[in-house]
Amino acid sequence: MNIIEFNERDFQITRIKREAKLHNLQTKQPFRVYGLKTKGNPLVHVSYNYDNVPEGFDNNIAKLAGFFKNNGLDFKWESGGGTRKVCVGLRRDLRDHVVLSAALLSTVIYGLEDRVALTENYRINGIPAFPNARGIMKVRGAPVVAQED
Repeated sequence: MNIIEFNERDFQITRIKREAKLHNLQTKQPFRVYGLKTKGNPLVHVSYNYDNVPEGFDNNIAKLAGFFKNNGLDFKWESGGGTRKVCVGLRRDLRDHVVLSAALLSTVIYGLEDRVALTENYRINGIPAFPNARGIMKVRGAPVVAQED
């Protein structure tokens, strides 16, 4: 069993860790949670080494991608070499919303661990609008360029 590693030097990660109550969760694969800069990054980014994840991991990623898309949130993932940990990055403007960040992080980890029955069409009301990785945010159907940090 593995424990989730948090990069506590990143903004709000310690508060998100406490709010999500994931600090002692034992997982099937090792996870690392870290912060992303706002400019040029998706809201949530997952990277993993394909050789180190169990079967069905791709199905879980697809369900998460559908869930995030249905809720208007930018989610990207990539597989490749490197670390054997599943790395989950949370963008800086998302981390301003500690409770939302904790809930989304829990959803990502439980979804990837196949511990939650996640449907692609589940919609959550009240999630604030965030710009995509290119800094464009849709406000009432019209694209608007968000301010850079």
